[in-house]
Amino acid sequence: MRDVYVAGVGMIRFGKHEQRSIEDMGREAVLNALADAGARREDVNESFCGTQWGGTLIGQRILRDLGMTRIPITNVENACSSSASALREGVAAIKVGRADVVLVIG
Repeated sequence: MRDVYVAGVGMIRFGKHEQRSIEDMGREAVLNALADAGARREDVNESFCGTQWGGTLIGQRILRDLGMTRIPITNVENACSSSASALREGVAAIKVGRADVVLVIG
């Protein structure tokens, strides 16, 4: 099995964002994470999106406007453990050799 490392992280400013959509906030966090990792959108092989309240196809909705739709996008809903479960799936994808670079959104 291969080692797995977190290469970059991205967040948005903490607070109420009543005027922003979840997709907009997700895209900002994704771009921040890619910049922190020194990675390009094209480097990502697969994505996992963990959310409790994001609704149907949240990962696809976040990544659509970034042009990241030609990769597998798995949405994970597991109550308050959704993002941790998405991270676990991303780690597994790398460990088994299915992907080299994954993006986890939570």
